[in-house]
Amino acid sequence: TFYVEEATGKVIRQDSRVHLPFGIIGQELSFGDYEDVGGMQLPTKSETKLAMNGVGAIVTTFTNFELGAEVDDETFVLVTEDVESGGSETSGD
Repeated sequence: TFYVEEATGKVIRQDSRVHLPFGIIGQELSFGDYEDVGGMQLPTKSETKLAMNGVGAIVTTFTNFELGAEVDDETFVLVTEDVESGGSETSGD
């Protein structure tokens, strides 16, 4: 579920469920401190809260945005951990 500020159209929160090894739990992701970046309003701060006792919030602050940056395709290769053998696999083409 997305929560959008009516006056500005900015996404201020997203509620979802997260699949973890021990089950599915709720997650709340809040966005704030929007700034103009190349003509777009982007959040410079996000806060993630899990619906689980004993787990605090994870706050992420972005201090720099680089638009149009060159990114190597290898950046997006998914690496999966093989828990039983301790190794890892690469998922690609």
